[in-house]
Amino acid sequence: MRALLFGFCLLLTGCIVPVGTTGQVGVPIPIFVDTSAQSHVGSVHVCTLKPFTREYRSEHTNRGIAKLSVQKKCQENHHSMFCEEKDIICKTYD
Repeated sequence: MRALLFGFCLLLTGCIVPVGTTGQVGVPIPIFVDTSAQSHVGSVHVCTLKPFTREYRSEHTNRGIAKLSVQKKCQENHHSMFCEEKDIICKTYD
């Protein structure tokens, strides 16, 4: 009986997965983005969000970053249900 219990415990130790580094090394690869083909290179996106009475505003040359920034500013003071992406209004200025 003791040998059976010892054998069962030995089988269970085979299921243990080691946690830690696997010895893999990440090599950084430079990524080049051709900005000459992009439209609206000189434009600025201004995004606003007004959950209640206070208006949050963010400006950036990238529309996505401007939207994310204004959403983060809103979420610092309000719950995320009041700072949804569908309520963000963006205008583009050339």
